[in-house]
Amino acid sequence: MKKTLNNVLLTGLVVFPMALVSGCGGGEKSATSQASASPKSTTSQTSTTSTPTSSRLTFEKSFLVRKTPDKKVVPVNDGVYKRGEDVQLVLLNVGKFKKGQDGKNWLDMDMEVKNAKGEVILVKKSLIGEKGHTALKDDVAASPNGTVNTTPKIQPGTYQIQLTVYDKVGGGRVTETKAFTLK
Repeated sequence: MKKTLNNVLLTGLVVFPMALVSGCGGGEKSATSQASASPKSTTSQTSTTSTPTSSRLTFEKSFLVRKTPDKKVVPVNDGVYKRGEDVQLVLLNVGKFKKGQDGKNWLDMDMEVKNAKGEVILVKKSLIGEKGHTALKDDVAASPNGTVNTTPKIQPGTYQIQLTVYDKVGGGRVTETKAFTLK
């Protein structure tokens, strides 16, 4: 069976309720603050920054996506979303993870969201937690991803989502940041 983006997503979920930013789905270390972005920004191109560590944990590619009404996942090449839409950052084929003595890999993920001023408005640690202690096919996580749920009340502007995927056995990590615009 050919794997598609729609059937291999491993999700970390973060919520933007009303005008506040908060997190769910992870450990105890999270921050909540007022969500604010610059309404002056009209950037429609997606910018990206990737930072692997010396452990050689890498990913094939990354992209922003949205779910269609029929629950399919489609790329959002320009990074522009309507307020109230879910914003999802997907990393494809993250690896190679090291195996522990039990023969299993152990990955985890943190997510951070910044407003247009570069202020961190959300930090969510350990989104995968114990579920990340598993045997990965070929020591590769097919598509770890983070989701930011927005509401119509959130300020329009440009934000950044950052995902850091950790190899808890091998000690490596890789970080990806993408900008998205809420209109």
